[in-house]
Amino acid sequence: MLSHVTDASIIKDVLLPFNFSISPPAAASDSVPAGDMHYLASGMSGNRVARPLLWYYLRDNWDHVNAKLGGNPIILDRLVGLSLGRFSDFETLEEIEKFFSGVSTKGFDRTLGAAKDKIRARAAYKTRDAGGLKAWLTKNGYA
Repeated sequence: MLSHVTDASIIKDVLLPFNFSISPPAAASDSVPAGDMHYLASGMSGNRVARPLLWYYLRDNWDHVNAKLGGNPIILDRLVGLSLGRFSDFETLEEIEKFFSGVSTKGFDRTLGAAKDKIRARAAYKTRDAGGLKAWLTKNGYA
């Protein structure tokens, strides 16, 4: 599956451009159709290497991504929800909040809020239990 690739250069140079590029109709097979972009993005969000690269791409190319989606709030909502909710650190949450404070979130504001809530919960769990979990794993020969 494409989204399982862990080579950062392939993700940055091949997969992200393939998913988000705007191809002319004659070259439609050169990129993923706007209505299907969330499939690859969702898989990439579950990949520890691809997840931050996906976020950086969305952040750095927001106008381009929004243009490809044609401003369609349903597709944009789906893409945001499936791309961002799997982070587990407060630093990325802060970046996401800062970025979207300067962007119109009309049409996906509730989904963005839900994604941020998921990140908060995961980050809190990680902060609270990481030490104990690491100690248990080490004690039992897993780390």
